[in-house]
Amino acid sequence: MKATCARKESRRQRHGLALCGLLLLAACSSPPPVDKRSDSLREADKWLAQGVAEYQAYHWRRAKQLYRQALDGYRRNDNPRGIVRSCLNLSRLAGKQARRELQHRFLACAQDRLADITGPAQALHTNVQIEAANLARLDGEYDRAKKILAPLIDNKKAKQTSDEDATGLKLAALKTRLAVAIDSGEDATPWLQRYRTQAKNHPLHHARALRYAAQLQNDGQAEARLDEALSIYREYGKQDGVAATLQQWAMLDMEQGHMAPAEDKLRRALYIRQHLVQRKQCLRILQHLETLYQKTARETRLKTSRHWRRQLASGGAINWKDFIHAFDALQE
Repeated sequence: MKATCARKESRRQRHGLALCGLLLLAACSSPPPVDKRSDSLREADKWLAQGVAEYQAYHWRRAKQLYRQALDGYRRNDNPRGIVRSCLNLSRLAGKQARRELQHRFLACAQDRLADITGPAQALHTNVQIEAANLARLDGEYDRAKKILAPLIDNKKAKQTSDEDATGLKLAALKTRLAVAIDSGEDATPWLQRYRTQAKNHPLHHARALRYAAQLQNDGQAEARLDEALSIYREYGKQDGVAATLQQWAMLDMEQGHMAPAEDKLRRALYIRQHLVQRKQCLRILQHLETLYQKTARETRLKTSRHWRRQLASGGAINWKDFIHAFDALQE
């Protein structure tokens, strides 16, 4: 009897183990979620992601090409979310290269399709609004820019969260509002204070706040602030931030009559700006170099700066290798 019971118990254990094994096998072999999107839509997503990576690496020509490929893919699928994201990125890129007409065109495209997006899209809406406010600022439409930014900054009903994306958007809105205050002649001190307070734990925004403080606060700390900002931009590999800080510091040097360090900083900034193919920024630097060379009676360097400024101002094609070689040769 005991032997019979033992055999039955053994069979039950084996059956139980087999059942557990089958259940475990079923769980482990469950197929992954099916991606029902078309191949062309997945391809557009890939191009957009690659474009963002190239943009962040300062390969802006390649980024532009990938953003346009992504936009074409999303348009073929009539995918509004993808269209808005692609157009917004193209608008920002056009802004970096001071191509205002293109910036307007791509922003309008993004705005036109926002209402067609289904599902959560608050961050995307906010990004488009910030871009619209910044473009209004560049066009001198300061009241319009303030009106766009006000609800993004002071909306009491907005969700209070420490989420990184939400914080980044709030900081971007504050930075734009501060720029509006400076450009419009409004008292910028309250906005600088708000921006600096909230930017403390966000290195790149902190660096920008330092640059604004160096510009606005006459307390003898400008050089120390610019030095700190430059260190942050270098650490994070932000080439446009490095160039902008060098230019700002060079202007301070020139005001103080320190022409040699000013020239050095301007030429370092020029190298970065030509690499990024930022024609208008290169023009500004060349104008400052002309002024510097006139004051220091450096005729050869003055002629070189003047020649290339005229070439850039003409709007024609530029051989950027020849351009930078001409300035490198001045040091030989």
